[in-house]
Amino acid sequence: MMPRSSLFNHLLVLTAIMLIVLLAGAARGQTLEVSIGEHEAKAGATVTVPVTLRKADDVGALQADLAYDTNVLSVESVEPGPMIKGAMFDNETKQPGRIALGFATLEGVSGDGAVAQVTFKVQDGAKGATGLKLENVRAWKQADHLEQRVAAAGGKVVIAAGTLPIGLIAAIAGGVVLLLIIVVAMRGRGGQPAPAAAAPAAPAAGGVFCTQCGRANTPTDKFCGGCGAKLS
Repeated sequence: MMPRSSLFNHLLVLTAIMLIVLLAGAARGQTLEVSIGEHEAKAGATVTVPVTLRKADDVGALQADLAYDTNVLSVESVEPGPMIKGAMFDNETKQPGRIALGFATLEGVSGDGAVAQVTFKVQDGAKGATGLKLENVRAWKQADHLEQRVAAAGGKVVIAAGTLPIGLIAAIAGGVVLLLIIVVAMRGRGGQPAPAAAAPAAPAAGGVFCTQCGRANTPTDKFCGGCGAKLS
């Protein structure tokens, strides 16, 4: 059986350890949120994806890996975001499908904003959506250099239908113009004005015109020889 003094000493040690853990957790502050979000681009075009911080509180340094699909995206550039102007920023893109990025600053970063901006080229013919993953994300406070709690959320690029090739657009436009020319030419051939109808012949002396159809009738006709109407 353990002596009371030894048991008491063990309890003191455990209590001290728990206090240290609690104090360290309190010092780390609130959880830092790192995210990418959803973005839209057309096949064959470029899209700029920001790596964004939310609830940052005196962040002195951060590192992260951004994973992407090389069958759909290729890296055009990686630039620091407006939130870390003046900070030391670095990135590495040699490994296909992965971007390592990070920053360090003596001033500390607080608030919400983008710390990196990654521009991708979407491959021609790409469709649907492609995921972007944040991995190995770690952050440290500037004042005491303690590591902060981090919640990382990836994102995706939704690919919209791309524009038609210039050659195809030109061919369609040429076909439309040719069709208009043919229609105008056909209308020109068949659009001659019809000859004016001949004026009705004058009736014989003393004859009358039919008020219904305009036929000239003889003076002795009681009814029109054209439509049968009674002549007045």
